[in-house]
Amino acid sequence: MKYFALIFLTLSLFACKSENEEDLFPPSTVVVPVDTTSGLLVSFKKDIEPLIQNKCATSNCHAANANFPTLLNYTQIEGSKIAINGRVSAGTMPPSGSLAQSDKDLIQIWINEGARNN
Repeated sequence: MKYFALIFLTLSLFACKSENEEDLFPPSTVVVPVDTTSGLLVSFKKDIEPLIQNKCATSNCHAANANFPTLLNYTQIEGSKIAINGRVSAGTMPPSGSLAQSDKDLIQIWINEGARNN
C-alpha cells in the first residue's frame, strides 16, 4: 500500500509540473484602443479630450471661469498632464468619484507616449 501511495504522489507531482504558468494563471487582459492612423495606443482627440471634457471640464471644476485651472483644449490639458495624472491616480480627481481604471490607464498611456496632439 505504501508503494502505491508513493507512486501516486510521484505521478501527481510530475503532472503538476507539466502545466505551464500561462495555463494555471492566464494573464489579465487590458484592452487599450489603438489609433491605427498613427500607430499609437491612445489618441488625444478620440480618447483623452472626450474624457477630460466629460469628467473634468464641467462648470464647477475645470471649465472657463471656474475656480480651478481651465482644461478646455490641448495646450491646457498637456500643460497640466502631470497634475492630472497624479490627481487621477490618487483618486482625488474628479471630486465626484474616482475614474474607472481603464480611464486612468488611458491618461497614463497617453502621457507615456509623449502626450501628443493626435
